[in-house]
Amino acid sequence: MFRSVLAKPWRTKLLFRYKPLDTGLEARILGNKIINHEFRVIDLSEPWGSPVDPSRWRKYSAKNTVALVWGMFKLESPVFIDFCRNSGIPLIFMERSPLLKNGRLALYFDTGGTTNFSAYWSAGNWFKIMQNPLTPEQLDSLQAYRKSISGISTGVDIQKSGFETADEIKRKLGLPEDKKIVFCPMQVDHDVTITTPESSPWIRNMSQFLGVVAECLDAMPDDYHIVVKEHPRNVIDGALTQFGANSQKISFVREEINANSLCQGCDAVLSINSGMGTEAMVFHKPVISLGKSFYSDKGLNFEARNTDELKEYFSSISELRPPTALQDLYIYHFVFDYTYDLETEDDSARFVNLVKRVVRCV
Repeated sequence: MFRSVLAKPWRTKLLFRYKPLDTGLEARILGNKIINHEFRVIDLSEPWGSPVDPSRWRKYSAKNTVALVWGMFKLESPVFIDFCRNSGIPLIFMERSPLLKNGRLALYFDTGGTTNFSAYWSAGNWFKIMQNPLTPEQLDSLQAYRKSISGISTGVDIQKSGFETADEIKRKLGLPEDKKIVFCPMQVDHDVTITTPESSPWIRNMSQFLGVVAECLDAMPDDYHIVVKEHPRNVIDGALTQFGANSQKISFVREEINANSLCQGCDAVLSINSGMGTEAMVFHKPVISLGKSFYSDKGLNFEARNTDELKEYFSSISELRPPTALQDLYIYHFVFDYTYDLETEDDSARFVNLVKRVVRCV
């Protein structure tokens, strides 16, 4: 429950702009009693299909104003971002977390941007985080968190199939029990994580991604099998016949197998920069990434920047050992420091303090 007695409200304006991909998340801001008491929350979101109208933003000056915007390059966000930057209004970017918090969908907020544009996950801040190993109490909290999402479909992405064990997945795919699985989660062609060269330096779309995987298949030992799961918003018709159709080392699935089941039951994850890489590290899986993300350049995973490097990782995949202590450090701070469950009083207060710090820096 929220406190019934609150401090005197600020006069800060919080310009809120959100075209949700998921219902209900915007209410975590617009309906939050603590946030609305502290700030004047102004919803600048347009209904789906409405044209962007920057003229109605011009009455807002930079004084005591902060803008909260969904994503960086999604939908019409760049127009609003350019307006704020040209007007001197500080920005806080928001996105849905790839991990649940308290069993609920969570959000993250970042002054630098999303994924590898993040200020929180910059090299300098990561260096500071690394100076303080997790305490026994923090490790206990992390283990409790790992247990809370183990063996369940997290619901971060709506899925039609329920959770299955690794053995059940292998039986469904007709694979031997001793076969090892490399889970390859597909992404969305038009997402910022793929379209910007800073995030995806050499993979431009999912068809190219599949082509690269198929090109490197022969380097992988015969006791490994790749399972590619297409993203529900980016189905590639004919993928089975185009890529690896004649190979015994690859299977293509859509909605018939749960992504969380694959992530938890696999032996390794191959991704460009999917949020599934973060979930994989909760369970100490080796992650081979082809792009830039939160977890890039931190020694957390294995990064391939061309086909030759990917072939080398494939050929030695049985020897890849994830740096579990570093992964624990990353996941602990991601869940408990970086993400916000705005249905709780503590995280609502943390968000208020974040906005106040941004205001003071201007």
